[in-house]
Amino acid sequence: MKHARVQIKGTDLVGTVAHRSTSFQYYETKEKLNTAIYPIYFSDTGEMRFFDGDFLEWLDD
Repeated sequence: MKHARVQIKGTDLVGTVAHRSTSFQYYETKEKLNTAIYPIYFSDTGEMRFFDGDFLEWLDD
């Protein structure tokens, strides 16, 4: 499976959606149940951060 690359809107940060095995895992918030929160891995820094799906721009490889 290809890693999904994303850019954080309004920034130059580009990372990949962290996932287990073959599927993406996202989280929902209690405040807005229809809001998906994605774990994003930044290979340059080795850091993983969580972002609301509305802040992600999905990139084509």
